[in-house]
Amino acid sequence: MSGQEPQLANHHPKAAALAANLNVDPPETDADVPSTCHPPRDSDTADGEAKRLTKLGKSRSRNFKVESPMDYGPDPDGYLPGQPVSSSSSREEKVSSLKTGLVHVARKMPKNAHAHFILGLMYQRLGQPSKAVLAYEKAEEILRRPEVDIDRTELLSLVQIHHAQCIMLESSVDGGSDKELEPQELEEILSKLKESMQSDVRQAAVWNTLGLILLKTGRLQSAISVLSSLLASAHTNYDCLANLGIAYLQSGNLELSEKCFQELILKDQNHPTALINYAALLLCRYGSVVAGAGANAGGGASADHVSAINVAKECLLASLNEDPKAGHIWANLANAYYMTGDHRSSSKCLEKAAKLELNCMSTRYAVAIHRTKDAERHQDPSGQQLSWAGNEMASVIRDGDAVSVELPIAWAGLAMVHKAQHEISAAFDTEQNALTEVEEHADYSLKQVYFHFTSSRQ
Repeated sequence: MSGQEPQLANHHPKAAALAANLNVDPPETDADVPSTCHPPRDSDTADGEAKRLTKLGKSRSRNFKVESPMDYGPDPDGYLPGQPVSSSSSREEKVSSLKTGLVHVARKMPKNAHAHFILGLMYQRLGQPSKAVLAYEKAEEILRRPEVDIDRTELLSLVQIHHAQCIMLESSVDGGSDKELEPQELEEILSKLKESMQSDVRQAAVWNTLGLILLKTGRLQSAISVLSSLLASAHTNYDCLANLGIAYLQSGNLELSEKCFQELILKDQNHPTALINYAALLLCRYGSVVAGAGANAGGGASADHVSAINVAKECLLASLNEDPKAGHIWANLANAYYMTGDHRSSSKCLEKAAKLELNCMSTRYAVAIHRTKDAERHQDPSGQQLSWAGNEMASVIRDGDAVSVELPIAWAGLAMVHKAQHEISAAFDTEQNALTEVEEHADYSLKQVYFHFTSSRQ
């Protein structure tokens, strides 16, 4: 919420279609089905989750399509070919019919890996990872049989990816989304990753997405393990390198994070997150010891520390040349200017960020903090700046959700506003009743900090 928000790196593989005919008599073995499974391809689009789709077969009459995006929700348009679709039939009925059809097909073709793979996809979309795992295990078992006389390495790689995803999802359901993977589960995922990458290095984009999911759900050590293993097999996957740097940064390992970001800049200066993430790292690492109002070390910062903040500022300015409408870059630039004592430029950057991202909670929080410190620095008796800051902090608490806002930090920010109000009011002989009211507000805010902090640790 301080404004230093690293940017996750992920590219979308282009979607293809999944097709299967549920009306015809299926072949008994996988060898009778044409192999049309295609590996994912990298796209230039950043900051999103990869969607993995594969064309698996052709029908003799009409095609039945099943999409497999990462959200695993039921397909509202799913139906069985040849079956009339009533406008009054509910989504649950359609999904139930589809699932019944897929189970029937999988039973009629027990040696066909495609059938079990599609069934696994269906369970995965329905949010039933334990059942999906069984289907994927069956498909993988078939594809590993020595009697299979057709090359299925690409399909096997895809099955392993979805299998690993479901193991992770199953762990999330059992222990909460922020719980690290169990050692056995992580070992199984890493094993499938290595096998998949040995058969097709183009699968790196999808494994990067898996690491990205772990990173976004707060399972930092699991994310580091997956991304490190992937980087060992795909040295030129710069999205993976960027995400690994972010994982190290969020886990507090600033040295390894800096190493990742420096390597990324040396290898690909045009990477969309290279300069932004490196600047965020420098602000985190040296922000507390740079001379300037509000800094911890006062005027004792070394020339190296000041130089590091200037480097961060230059990185952010270069990023703005490429994307001048990125609010988060303006917010980080405001932080860099503030650390160097240029409060005027900092204020202008925050105003720009706030206009570009009206609903960004971290930007609103940063604006409120800036106004509070500005009021403290000028000892403004009017209280206008602090009134605006208090309203901004209250809106963050009111409008934010559990994902975008850490409530203990937001309440601490509001307590900081009340503290500044009390100190400035006391310096100007304010009436005791007004001072008592501000003290009560500050006391309530601090109690909320304690409450939400202890609740988050339970």
